Amino acid sequence: MPTVVAVTGHRRLAEPERAAAGVAEALDRLAGWRLGQPLEVLSGLAEGADRMAEEVALGRPDPRLVAVLPMPLAEYRRDFPSARSRADLDSLLARAAAWVELPAGPRPQVYEALGEELLRRADVLLAVWDGGPPGGPGGTAAVVARARTLGKPLAWVVAAQGRSPSARSPPAGDQPSVRYERL
Repeated sequence: MPTVVAVTGHRRLAEPERAAAGVAEALDRLAGWRLGQPLEVLSGLAEGADRMAEEVALGRPDPRLVAVLPMPLAEYRRDFPSARSRADLDSLLARAAAWVELPAGPRPQVYEALGEELLRRADVLLAVWDGGPPGGPGGTAAVVARARTLGKPLAWVVAAQGRSPSARSPPAGDQPSVRYERL
């Protein structure tokens, strides 16, 4: 049985390279958490942290990606207005070992349902998150809060959102780039 790692994170990151390094560090630790078990990485394949984490995971030996889409694919594709973003989504889906579509519904309820489904399937949550409060149901902070309520192990890659040019993660010496809970 693989160790199932669900990914949640911000769509815009201030320092994507630093976040990717944190994801690689977290996946290395999770690969050793249950010796001999391969990693299976679950994601909604949203822009930003989800896709970055999947690319990092796919660079590992024997990666297994499972996409959990928050709605039927045709509808989800409309959430990504650029042709490049849709092509990136299609590329990751083509490399996924499997993918499932959750039922359509109003936003943000579909994203809240996605978070619940990821947590239901996962052994551990990998969050690429700035540590801020929830911005609404289904967002990164809400999924992290729900994981904590459920007692799920958490690997938290500390990463600032890229909403403004001044948004930056704290310097590496100020705090760890990855924090672990219940691992």
